[in-house]
Amino acid sequence: MTGVPTSRTAVPPGAGRLALDLVALRPLLRDPDWLDTARDALARDPAALPRTFALAGRRTGRGPLHPSADPTGVVHGTVDDAARAALVVALATAGTRELAALLTTLYHDGDTAERRGVLRALDALTLRAADTPLPDTLAAAGVPLAEDALRANDAGLVAAAVGPFGGHHLDAHTWRHAVLKLVFLAVPLTAVARLGERADAELARMARDLAAERRAAGRDVPPDLTRLLSTTKE
Repeated sequence: MTGVPTSRTAVPPGAGRLALDLVALRPLLRDPDWLDTARDALARDPAALPRTFALAGRRTGRGPLHPSADPTGVVHGTVDDAARAALVVALATAGTRELAALLTTLYHDGDTAERRGVLRALDALTLRAADTPLPDTLAAAGVPLAEDALRANDAGLVAAAVGPFGGHHLDAHTWRHAVLKLVFLAVPLTAVARLGERADAELARMARDLAAERRAAGRDVPPDLTRLLSTTKE
């Protein structure tokens, strides 16, 4: 691909947390050609997705997309998250049938990184939905996967579950508790898509209660909890 920088720099913020801009993503990949080849191969044989998904971390690398702002890759995702999202978007673009079933199987059969990749792929498809609406079957399949991730104590999974897909499709009760769980896990609330739009009076009440509990226990109130109190709408 011509005109692609060769230095390993962060994906620019304008590309979004999922690095849908593959030109910006390529310099971060351990093996850039592998992703191109894998996407082409999946268009011909979608059944190869599970094996390709599993290989993504080894072939593309696992570093953060935004090393300066997010050195652990928890908030904005990792290189392999973006690579896995790109694989799924390629299948969706090719019109692959039963994509919802494929993603469900990938999630339940995968390790933590692969599960996170499924959630980031749902985010990528949600962002893409401005041009190509997300099928109802895919949205319906994705919600229980995001809900399952929110029951985990893995910060990366929880953060991925409140991205663009979760921001559009999780119900209000589940979404509010997910936001507060991020506070418990000390994950910056910049991980939450549509926070300003969805924060409401009930979330404000929950945040006040949590802040009061922490003060009563002699514990500090995290800066993001203070931010949440100022963000929520009464």
